[in-house]
Amino acid sequence: MLTQRPDLWEEVLDSSFIAADSKIYYTKDDTGFRPVDPYKEPEANLNNILILKDQSQLSSIKAKVKVKRYKQKFDEVTLGFPELISDLSDEGSLFLVYEESYGKKIVNIFFVNTLLNYFHLYSFEVDDFSITALQNKTLKGWLYAYVRIDNLLMIDKEFDSERKLKWRVPIGD
Repeated sequence: MLTQRPDLWEEVLDSSFIAADSKIYYTKDDTGFRPVDPYKEPEANLNNILILKDQSQLSSIKAKVKVKRYKQKFDEVTLGFPELISDLSDEGSLFLVYEESYGKKIVNIFFVNTLLNYFHLYSFEVDDFSITALQNKTLKGWLYAYVRIDNLLMIDKEFDSERKLKWRVPIGD
């Protein structure tokens, strides 16, 4: 979760999906407000890049995605990360949640379409919440597609009794 400081400002782009954030982060200097410095605020910078879908920053990243289907079946696809973001955000907003659980760092991206009452959830594990940790990598993750917004609480059932994720981002091949 992004830590809030007195000198970190946020621009809320969309607040229609309360389960996650859709914000751009800024700092202020003598010349005014500017996006956060990636070296001083790596997590807030990553947030800005993902929310704004910055193609120049995302172009070297690949995504290896296991798509969850019904009856415990999965499809697997590998594509460029910018293409994945573009395809999933069709006519909707993008929201982010950063999680740390049992030593794992996970980025959850919600692609929300409030008009049609569904969202896609793409989750992947990272070494660090920064754009440098993603560059030239293949992000291995899971995609839960077309989840009804009014069934958002059903995602909690993906955790076991100790609040550990039942689904894990695949490690290795």
